[in-house]
Amino acid sequence: MTRRSRWLGAICFALVLSGCASSLKIRDILDNPARYNGRSVQIHGVVTKTSMSLGRGAYELSDNTGSILIVAQEAPRHGSSLKVQGTFRSSFNWGDGTVAAIVE
Repeated sequence: MTRRSRWLGAICFALVLSGCASSLKIRDILDNPARYNGRSVQIHGVVTKTSMSLGRGAYELSDNTGSILIVAQEAPRHGSSLKVQGTFRSSFNWGDGTVAAIVE
């Protein structure tokens, strides 16, 4: 293997890794809402509550650090383990109030 091919291999490997989104902890997002507001985030957790309102699905996703509202087209079943990617909104109008939410 030549020096050039090793160098190209290292660059390709770095590009592949940079494209892999890693999951954040819910507490990290809620503790730093300004940092994540309007940005795409990915979290992993368990569905702890579900709801239907305004023709859209909503559910609460929890990990071992906290819980957050997920607004989606459909709500999955209670107890489902999911990885969710969406846009974090630190101020999202929901029902009679404003909440932090991830919009799929």
